Amino acid sequence: MANFKAAFLKSLNPQRESEDSFVFGPPATEAELAALESTVAALVPPELRELLSEFNGIQAADGEAYYFDTTQMPTAAEYYREWD
Repeated sequence: MANFKAAFLKSLNPQRESEDSFVFGPPATEAELAALESTVAALVPPELRELLSEFNGIQAADGEAYYFDTTQMPTAAEYYREWD
C-alpha cells in the first residue's frame, strides 16, 4: 500500500505549514466507497480508492476541507463554483 499521508506531509512548505496544520480522516470503509460510487454512478479509480483507504479526507486545522472526504466529493463541483 502506498503511503499517501507521508507523501502529503513531505510536500508541505515548512515555513507555512506543519503536520499539526492538518487533520486526516479515518480510512474510508467499503460501505463509504460503495456509497460514493453509487452517488456519482461511477467506479472510484484504484489509486483514489487506495488513498481513501488510507485516510478519508483532510481538514485544515481551521476546519476547512483541504481534501474532500467521500461524503463531500459528490458536491465538490458546487464548492468550487462558489469559491473565490
